[in-house]
Formats: sequence, C-alpha cells, structure tokens
Amino acid sequence: MEDWERGGEALWRERLTDPHAYKLVARSRGEPLGMARGIPADFGSCDEPGEACELRSVWVTSQARGQGVVDLLIDAVEAWARRGGARTLRVAALPGNARALAVYRRHGFEDAAALGDLLPDRVTREVVLEKTLTSPAASASTPATGS
Repeated sequence: MEDWERGGEALWRERLTDPHAYKLVARSRGEPLGMARGIPADFGSCDEPGEACELRSVWVTSQARGQGVVDLLIDAVEAWARRGGARTLRVAALPGNARALAVYRRHGFEDAAALGDLLPDRVTREVVLEKTLTSPAASASTPATGS
C-alpha cells in the first residue's frame, strides 16, 4: 500500500465508505490486489437513462500489475454503470500517467472534451476520458463481491 499516490491509505480507505459508490476490492488469499469504484456523475443517479457515471480510485498493487486485475475491476464498474442505465462512463488520470491512460484507452475510453480537475500546481489539469455505453445488457461478467 506504500505505492498509493495522492492521499495515502487513510484517504483510499475513506473512499470505500462513500454510500453513493459501487465499490470493489480484488483479493487473493485474503490480501488486497486492487480496488476501484464507480460513482454517479455529480453524485446523481445512474438509474436514469442518459446519465453518466465515473470510474474512480483505480489502484492495483505493484505485485498484481500485468495479471489482468485492472481489467476485471474496470469491466465490473462498466457493467455496474450499464445496469444502472448510464450512457457514458468517464475516468480521469494524471497527464503523466502513461500506463493508466494506455489501460483506459485499451478499454475503449477516448479523450473527452471536458476539462479535468485542476491539479495542485494550479496550471495542469487531469486528462478526462470517456466511453459511450451502448447497452445495459451487453457487458462483461461481474465479480460476486461489491456493494
């Protein structure tokens, strides 16, 4: 957990308590491998067609990288958004995080017109990507865990 960026373990644990979010933790033999969460955009509802959801807090341990854990997490959040009727799934990443941007693009996310959040340097913004979700029924299988 020492490799978590921005916020440290306390902030990442707090994110798991968000009542509006769909939260996932990937584990093997009781050890966490990664996590992700989906949230309704602007904390609204993903239950109304046309709404957008966001993929957030994607993290995978360095030991689990390259083993498909991130793919399972992203697919599960996408399936949750589709079930809720969302038409768009958005994600933001730091501009220099080439690995994350490549993973999101591999999953069909494309650059969005929306501006990302302003970073602490007050100049740079997050890169926002989005994916159009065409059908709630056509999605990858969802792990049994999640809330």
